[in-house]
Amino acid sequence: MATFKQQSTTSLKLISEYRDKTVIILEGMIDVNLFRNYWFKHRLDKLDFIEPGHGIGCAGVIQNVKSYRQNGVPVFGLVDRDKLQADQKWDLVWQTDDAIFDQALPYGPHIKVTRYWEIENYLINPPVIEAHVCHRNKGRIPRSDHEVENEYLEHAETLIPHAAMNVAKRENGEPEFGDGQTSKFKNRDEVEKEYQQLKEAGKICALVWHNYQDAVPKVEAFAYGETSRQKLSGLLRRINGKAMLDRIKRKNKLSDDPTFFLAEAIRTRDSISQELIDFIDIFCCVNKAT
Repeated sequence: MATFKQQSTTSLKLISEYRDKTVIILEGMIDVNLFRNYWFKHRLDKLDFIEPGHGIGCAGVIQNVKSYRQNGVPVFGLVDRDKLQADQKWDLVWQTDDAIFDQALPYGPHIKVTRYWEIENYLINPPVIEAHVCHRNKGRIPRSDHEVENEYLEHAETLIPHAAMNVAKRENGEPEFGDGQTSKFKNRDEVEKEYQQLKEAGKICALVWHNYQDAVPKVEAFAYGETSRQKLSGLLRRINGKAMLDRIKRKNKLSDDPTFFLAEAIRTRDSISQELIDFIDIFCCVNKAT
C-alpha cells in the first residue's frame, strides 16, 4: 500500500506539472540532456523528458511507464535496442527489417525501442565528427564525406566481432566485453586475431566460441545497402556506439567528451534522426489515448 501511495503522489505531481505536455521517460540524465537541451529544446512547450523515478536505466523506464499509466498519467518511454540483448529477445535483436522491428513493441504500446543499439549511436554522424576533429586538430581542412564515411564504416566493421562475442557471452551468462575492449586495435583482423589467441589460451570456452562464430554473420547482415553510408547506418543497429566513440576518441587523440558538442552540431545541421522525430510526432500521438 505504501508503494501505491508513493506512486499515486508522484502521478498527481506529474499530472499537475505536465498537464499540457507529453512526458517521455528516458534511461538516464545523458539521454534527458540530449533530448531536452539539444535535439528537442525547441519543443519544450509541449514536451518534457525525465529519467526514471523508480528503478534504474531501461528497466526503470519500463517500470515507470507501467506505474504511471496505471495511475492515469499518459507517459511514454524510450529504451535502447541493447535492452533486447539483456533480455535475450533474440528474434528482435537480429531483426534487420525496420518495419517489422517497429511494429513488435516488446515492452507494450507506450514504449519504443530504438532501432540503433544505444543512444550514442545517434551521435555517429561522420561529417559532424570530422568537423569536430578538424577543430581539435588545429583547424585542418575537412576530408570529403565519402572518405570520412569509409573510415567510420571501417570502425563499425571492426566492432562486428565485438558485438558477436558479447552475444555469445550473454547467451552463456558471462560478463560482456567493455566499451574500450577493441580501441587499441586498428582493424577487424586484429580484433579477430586477439579473440583467436584468447580462445587458444583457454580464456574463451568452446561453447562461447561456437556461439560467437554463429553470431558473426548475423551481425554482418546489418551491413546492407550499396554505399558506405548505408552500410554504416545498418551496422549502427547492432554495434556498440560507446565503443565506437571510444575508438574515434583514441584514434584522434581527443581527451574531452564530444557527446554534447556532437549533439549540438547535429541539431544545427538539421541532422536529428528522423526516427526520433517520428517517435515524438507519430508514435506518441498515435498511442496517446490508448
